[in-house]
Amino acid sequence: MEQEKLDQLIKSANEGEASSQYDLATYYKDIEDYFNALVWYIKAAEQGYEKALEVLYAPIEIEDKPKIVEIKPLYVIKEEEEIRRKTTILALVEAVERHKRKKEEETKRIELERIRRLAEAENAKNAKRRAEEAARLKAAEEEARRLEEEKARQKAEEARIKAEEEAKRKAEEEAKRKAEEEAKRKAEEEAKRKAEEEAKRKAEEEAKRKAEEEHNLLIKHIKKNSNNRIQAFLEDMVYVQGKETIMRDSNKNAYVKKMEDFLIKKNVVSWDDFKALFIYKLNSVADIHSFIDLMSEVTGYHFSLPSKDQLVYALRGGINCTDAYEYSDRLINLSSEKYHNERTETSEEIIVDYSSIEIRYNIPDWDTHTFRVVCNDLSLIETYKKAAEEEARRIEEEARIKAEEEARIKAEEEAARKLAEDKVRFAPYINSLFNNMIFVEGGEIRVNRIKGINIQTHTVVVDDFCILRGVVNHDAVSKFLYSSIEKNEYECFSEKVVKDFCHKFSRIVGMEFYVPTREQLEGAYNARPYAMSAPPHSREWLDGGGYLGYSSILQVNDAKTEGATFRIVTTDANFISELKQKNNWKSVVNEFLSIQESYEYKHGLFFGDKRKITIITQPITRRVWNSIMNHNGEMELNSNELVPKNELGDFLQKLNESDIDLSQFDYLHNNSYAYVALSARKLIDNKGVYLYIKD
Repeated sequence: MEQEKLDQLIKSANEGEASSQYDLATYYKDIEDYFNALVWYIKAAEQGYEKALEVLYAPIEIEDKPKIVEIKPLYVIKEEEEIRRKTTILALVEAVERHKRKKEEETKRIELERIRRLAEAENAKNAKRRAEEAARLKAAEEEARRLEEEKARQKAEEARIKAEEEAKRKAEEEAKRKAEEEAKRKAEEEAKRKAEEEAKRKAEEEAKRKAEEEHNLLIKHIKKNSNNRIQAFLEDMVYVQGKETIMRDSNKNAYVKKMEDFLIKKNVVSWDDFKALFIYKLNSVADIHSFIDLMSEVTGYHFSLPSKDQLVYALRGGINCTDAYEYSDRLINLSSEKYHNERTETSEEIIVDYSSIEIRYNIPDWDTHTFRVVCNDLSLIETYKKAAEEEARRIEEEARIKAEEEARIKAEEEAARKLAEDKVRFAPYINSLFNNMIFVEGGEIRVNRIKGINIQTHTVVVDDFCILRGVVNHDAVSKFLYSSIEKNEYECFSEKVVKDFCHKFSRIVGMEFYVPTREQLEGAYNARPYAMSAPPHSREWLDGGGYLGYSSILQVNDAKTEGATFRIVTTDANFISELKQKNNWKSVVNEFLSIQESYEYKHGLFFGDKRKITIITQPITRRVWNSIMNHNGEMELNSNELVPKNELGDFLQKLNESDIDLSQFDYLHNNSYAYVALSARKLIDNKGVYLYIKD
């Protein structure tokens, strides 16, 4: 090896590069410097170099006996294995040296034998001289061997001392590591304690924040979903004009009190009001105040229970009483009951006699209590005051609007009723048309047109759409249009009939359907020819007017005869999504298996334990059979046709091998107790084949 390359290799090896250490060891081995080779093999092995490991794991003769010395990587051995590894390295060094000496002795032995044979052939004088020379050489070689052995012993001693120092260093490092781990553990415990305290604090803050968020969400939800009820609650408030009036105390002694303007709820708070704010109980005064506080927060106005004076003052309005009470200026609608138990701001239970406005307190025999609310918010009072002043002027207008609204509502109800009747009446036809819709993926569609004798092609982009597999038949048209269109199957419709059908069908089903464009029709025919069906030589209406002939999908007919057949398409995203889902074979099977019922039966002729059998309540149809056997969930024309028992084939085996359900299924007619489930559901039908879930 050139000196420059060797120097570079030694530099890379000293820097810890494992591959360079291995190459250097190989170099020393080639020049029979086995000790240096082994040293660099060991260094490369310590770096995890696999080739060096393979060399060190190879069999080496130690003490003239083949042994396998196992040197493990430093990062997986324990401390005691480190010492054993160092000892093994010394043994390896001695084995290599012993092997070298043995080879040299064998060479010398051969040389001596050669000299001996030469000595026998030569004369005695030459033989003696040669023998002396051989003895001298032998002595020199013995001395050289002794020196080499001494050198090897010194190296072994140095290696042993180095191993002991390494072990001592490891022990010190281990002690230092344990001390650091202990310090780290204590630090972690302290950090954990602080983290727990911090987590507890954050949890409390988070709980408080969540409570506030939940409360805010509740307010937001109430405003969004109970707006009508809240509005009705506000509309039930009436304005009461205050003034000086005569009041009476519990002993019926009269006194004069100046009453301020206020608003009071015309009727007592109803259960619907409670439900609007998600309060479903009324067990205590606290529940009443919770309701009032929540209503105040939702509306932005301050509500409270009425005082006894406010309640009496408001209830006098419009009542014929003879005991010299002065009336308020606003009529209050009262309950028809003579007595009514209500709560006031003082939380006292009172009984109100509406006929004489008599207030009696603390009646213990009453179990139920109602209450009203009042509002002293000046801005809201002013609003209601103005509304009261304008009410008289609005009565006539409101009556007119009410009459018109009632007429409109009646007309809408009549239209809705007719629409509901239409949906029920036409359900079979709607389902039949829906079951024959197919999905066509949108994108670029090549459209061919004939101009003269040439065919011109251009590309257009359309969205996803669903199209009717075949043309709309006369039966469907006659049903939807209430007309008796009796024609042959492939006779043509007029453009007006087509438009009327699409309009009424769209209104009944609640989504837009229309005749296809030329691009949609040709795209569907080219993309799904196996699924499209069309009468021969028919013409179809296209969106925007005109016809398309089926004798050649490329040819546009200039129809002189009025009318053509037609299909319908829709781009409704929900319908497309549902149709895609229905066409998914796993969804078809999951839907089929999801409808289950369980029945109990006695396992035995006369006696036995109760057992339960769970059946799939739907019979096996062509669509379900096709989904399992062919992994195709698309709806076919015969998708609801039942599959006879003798045509099921490997259906049950493939169903049990699929990953649709973890259950195992069997045919219901194979179970000796199948009649229990069949009788319970009255499904005894020789045409249908049912499944049950095996235990």
